[in-house]
Amino acid sequence: MENSELIPSKFISKRLKHLREQKEWSQRELAEKLEVELHRISKYERGIISPTADMLVKLADVFEVSVDSLLRGQKTISETTIINPTLHQKIQQLEVLSSKDQKLLAAIIDAFIDRS
Repeated sequence: MENSELIPSKFISKRLKHLREQKEWSQRELAEKLEVELHRISKYERGIISPTADMLVKLADVFEVSVDSLLRGQKTISETTIINPTLHQKIQQLEVLSSKDQKLLAAIIDAFIDRS
């Protein structure tokens, strides 16, 4: 396999760390969920090694994202089409909230949508 076909370890390392921190998991907790040794998670996050294709599938499952999303990252709000300007502005402001507050707000939104 040529280097151009490898997953850039620096990108995936940042993405994995970000997703883990969003879930408020320690490296140990993630390692347990994946049934791997702790040092492997550390090496992924430091960009020393890249996950295999099989591990990418497991990581996507654990983080509840697609493999594509895991590799490419989420679209930012600026890349997403939100027609209502007021709603667009409010969504951009949510990024500064803590992970806990974002989860709470998502639950409120879900409840609101479910009643419709």
